[in-house]
Amino acid sequence: MSYTLRSLRGTTCALSKLRINHSLNRSFFSAISTVQRRNNQQHETKIYAPSNFTLHHSSTGLGRSQKFSTNKETNNFRGYDLSSPECNVPPTIASRIGTKLHLQPKHPLNTIKTIIEQYWQERNGFVIRDDIDPIVPTMSNFDSLLIPPEHVSRSMSDTYYLDKETVLRTHTSAHQTTLLNAGEDRFLVTGDVYRRDEIDSSHYPIFHQMEGVRMFTDEDFANSNAKTTEEKLKMVEDDLKHGLGGMARELFGNVEMRWVDAYFPFTEPSFELEIYFNDEWLE
Repeated sequence: MSYTLRSLRGTTCALSKLRINHSLNRSFFSAISTVQRRNNQQHETKIYAPSNFTLHHSSTGLGRSQKFSTNKETNNFRGYDLSSPECNVPPTIASRIGTKLHLQPKHPLNTIKTIIEQYWQERNGFVIRDDIDPIVPTMSNFDSLLIPPEHVSRSMSDTYYLDKETVLRTHTSAHQTTLLNAGEDRFLVTGDVYRRDEIDSSHYPIFHQMEGVRMFTDEDFANSNAKTTEEKLKMVEDDLKHGLGGMARELFGNVEMRWVDAYFPFTEPSFELEIYFNDEWLE
């Protein structure tokens, strides 16, 4: 989960991000807490929910040694030419768009999603947004999040492009600005995301994220007597740690947890939440 403290149209707010990432053959839980600077102070944290189940996606037809390919019969996808030099989306990936595993009852992703949604709805009344199209403008996926033009994540080796202006979202953050501009003040966005990862025991080109956003208004800070930037950051940090700790207990039970100082080049300060699970510390 991530919280971002920043100024938005004259209102100080905090954004929170929650990520669900399923791996193929291993279990893990990780959280990163950060404060990021964008015009004003920003605080961002990412959580990777537990993945103590095995997902092989055998129905995709993707194997460790398989190469993606296209053919003339499958070159058109929703009006996009998959054979265009501007496009690097293979039919094997395009065919998975719309599967929506996270919405399928009794699927492990849906089970985790439901637990997390119930937790945050009861705690803060979050609105659910879990059926947004993963095809998004490049602007929404990168530029609106201040990802610089030269960043490696924009390369065709990392991101699936349908054309120069359109990508398969690499994160649910692609919808953050749109929903905030629409007046949403607390919401959870869940969906499939796409990255050009090599397939191994913990990586797959398609995975899922949940992004939670909550805006902290000036009134919220006033009610807590938080006046200075430092006091506001401390308020958000405390809320973050309390919320994440509660969610970890909701998912794992009464596990031992610890917060670890971390470094990330675009965030300050940064934290990671680790839990002691199955006889080892997991991020």
